[in-house]
Amino acid sequence: MMTPTSFHEAVRSRRWTYEAFDVRYQRAAEELAALEDDPRFAHLSVSSRTFVRWMAGELKTLPNPRACLVLEHLLGVPAEVLFGLSEAAADSSDDEPSGSLQRAELVAEAGPDPNLVPHWSTLLRILAEAHNTIGSAHLYQAAVTEMALIRRSRAEAGGHLRATLLGVEARWAEFASWTAANLGTATDSAYWLDRALQLSQEAADGSMTAYILMRQAQTAIERRDAPTARRLAGRAVDMGRGGPRDRALSALRLAQAFALAGNATGSEKALRDASRLVDEADDFGADDDPGTIGRHCQQAYVQAHRGHCLLLLGNYAQAARMLEDTLGSWPQELRQDEQLTRAWLALAYAGSGRVAEASTTGAELLALNASHGSVRVVRHLRQLDRSLASHSGPPAEVTTFRTAMAALAPRM
Repeated sequence: MMTPTSFHEAVRSRRWTYEAFDVRYQRAAEELAALEDDPRFAHLSVSSRTFVRWMAGELKTLPNPRACLVLEHLLGVPAEVLFGLSEAAADSSDDEPSGSLQRAELVAEAGPDPNLVPHWSTLLRILAEAHNTIGSAHLYQAAVTEMALIRRSRAEAGGHLRATLLGVEARWAEFASWTAANLGTATDSAYWLDRALQLSQEAADGSMTAYILMRQAQTAIERRDAPTARRLAGRAVDMGRGGPRDRALSALRLAQAFALAGNATGSEKALRDASRLVDEADDFGADDDPGTIGRHCQQAYVQAHRGHCLLLLGNYAQAARMLEDTLGSWPQELRQDEQLTRAWLALAYAGSGRVAEASTTGAELLALNASHGSVRVVRHLRQLDRSLASHSGPPAEVTTFRTAMAALAPRM
């Protein structure tokens, strides 16, 4: 009986069918075409016959060089390791077009420089802070490009450096997921978040794993899937890993999950835990820890989510008051979170019958969101539009907002 190859195990562990693998393979090929400025990668695909051969390990030589590079880009493992073969001549019998491209043209001879680790960590922080001016589309492409370079370095590294690069790549994959979510590409967002979880677990990075579980809880909340959000956020909280701001984010997701399920008591307890953790970070200089990701989790952010929990619980008037007070002293550096908070305020206004104020706030958000905006904000504005549709004899502000939303529909 033939021993399963690393390729077989990688595909099986991800529960990929042939169709699921081919979609991801084509996506990796397109990314590599852009990265290397080589259009020969762009239209590569894998036939079902080739996939079966690869899964069975029925190879005497490696696939052709371009196929090897796409597989390494997708799975982050050298092709020789994937198929249990020494570096050999390319197998031109596969369906992908053959060529003279050699792996040595794209992979450096020397091993990776350990100084790349702080470089990539610093670059990621700079890009995250620049989101308000750059926008998600450019950041997403930057993340995909950098991850290809990180993956290549990781494939050449060993020991502690490889484990460290796994953690670095996990952080970049989570960042790619976040930017993809802001662009409204849910499939890409879920893919990169799953990828980040796999990498963090392989790196045995408990803090990063807890953070990714928190992010998965966030996406479940956006789908209004309270049981899944409760389970994921609860796991993140129970792990107790990461700095106080990152743990506060997990507590906030748990609060939102409880609120979504109508559990006001559980929500309030989790909100108090989040506030306490942020106070701890403020008091003891926790931001000096380079491992902290959720530096945006300040008291204003916690209070905004308190308002959102009240909104989810149907306490619209109380939510509006809370969100108004919070926005009155909002930190300047959290512009995108401010837009989301204003969207919650607009929904709270609408729920409490303040339709003119809801419409005015919604129209202002549409204008602010026109450039470098977030699909998350637009999603809430669509919810606002639906809630305002039921008002008979609406004031002019409602008509203005709903007209603007109708114009937005074909574009976003």
